[in-house]
Amino acid sequence: MLLLGGCLNQADTKKMQAAEDQFFAEVRAKQFGQIYDESAPEFQAAATKDVFVGFMQRIDRKLGDCQPPVKRMDWHANATTNGYFMAQGFTSTCANGKLEQTLSLVMRNGTVKVFGYNAASPLLLTD
Repeated sequence: MLLLGGCLNQADTKKMQAAEDQFFAEVRAKQFGQIYDESAPEFQAAATKDVFVGFMQRIDRKLGDCQPPVKRMDWHANATTNGYFMAQGFTSTCANGKLEQTLSLVMRNGTVKVFGYNAASPLLLTD
């Protein structure tokens, strides 16, 4: 968050952190449809709600209960005329293994939305 402090004001930096916290709280509560409904238009254009919810359910089924995610030293920020974008890497220790995640957020007009999400684990390669 140190870099964000140099590019965003303190209130906007807090909004980005709050959006990360909200995302992972909704994941823990299995509110996958709500995550999708609240996401950026580009996120929704990339996959249908059913595809996203199915992906998240597969992660939940394959990995089991996960501990709260820990930030990795893996982040990227980019400011454009289309918004302020931030991607942060996370690692979660789950009942059945490790889950590597990257959450991408976009801030436009003071509102933060999920722009992208990636999850990786060897367990997700097979059914």
